[in-house]
Amino acid sequence: MKAAGIDSLKIEGRMKSVYYVAMVTRAYRKAIDALEGKITSEEAKPYIDELENVSHRENTTGFFYNKTDADKTASGASDSKYQLAAEFGNELSSNEIEKMYLEGQKNYSSFLTDLNNLHPNAKKARLEDLSIHPDRKIVPFEKKDGWHMYSLTALNKFNPKMDIEIISPEIVSLTINSGDWQIINPESGTLLNWVCDSHICVFYSKYKLTNDSLLRILDSEYQDGQIRETGR
Repeated sequence: MKAAGIDSLKIEGRMKSVYYVAMVTRAYRKAIDALEGKITSEEAKPYIDELENVSHRENTTGFFYNKTDADKTASGASDSKYQLAAEFGNELSSNEIEKMYLEGQKNYSSFLTDLNNLHPNAKKARLEDLSIHPDRKIVPFEKKDGWHMYSLTALNKFNPKMDIEIISPEIVSLTINSGDWQIINPESGTLLNWVCDSHICVFYSKYKLTNDSLLRILDSEYQDGQIRETGR
């Protein structure tokens, strides 16, 4: 195609997810870079291999070779074992982190004061309730040396007990284990036990990321070899 003089490729992205578009465009980018000698084929290969982790129809030659191929009906599909969980935004400044930290400390102090002012029986009942419903606990985040904080737009439900993966134009896949990252409510400065679409949160970890990074998680409903009905 390059030898034929083609200098522009269009990737169909209508009705596709952000995850699909990101994975496919970066694979083509790396393949073109390898073709032009900017990187090696070995460096491009992991990005191209990641195309198999995207839901897609059966691969075809796109009517490129002959009429026989053009008359062939494409069928079948491949499901993805991943869900796109969030999109990263900009990194927060040290001043923004400090302001959030102080807000968290203030809220935690108020929580302890209110708890200790309760009647002993009421305090006991409150503590029992918190043990049953840990989401109601007020836990401020603690600043960690060398960690970075980013705004985050959640798209699916996930929680800090999960291992997550980060992908970007320059990161094939980075696994961050549970315990090495946190999600924080930026308005209260307190830790979140889970987050989902429309929740306000920031991401905190030791990894330096870019604002074109995506967070993906393993899809618990994925079954190898089976295609789920999407309604389309």
